[in-house]
Amino acid sequence: MDDRARGTSLRLVLPAPAAAPPVLDPAQASAVAWPAGAGNLLVVGAPGTGKTTTAIETFLVRRRAARAVQPAVDAPGGAW
Repeated sequence: MDDRARGTSLRLVLPAPAAAPPVLDPAQASAVAWPAGAGNLLVVGAPGTGKTTTAIETFLVRRRAARAVQPAVDAPGGAW
């Protein structure tokens, strides 16, 4: 018995279009540019000031940078 015969339905959902990256103010941009090994950086502010946006952009910038420099490793037999 297929899914339609059991009363279930399928729905096709298209992915949302990519959103434009947010425009960061100078303070947010300097926080995103904070070097990874330079120690901790505390971002504080009132609700709605962009703390989460700053954190997400920092993560994305560092993730892109890490992917750009991953070395290719080829071990014999696929072993590490």
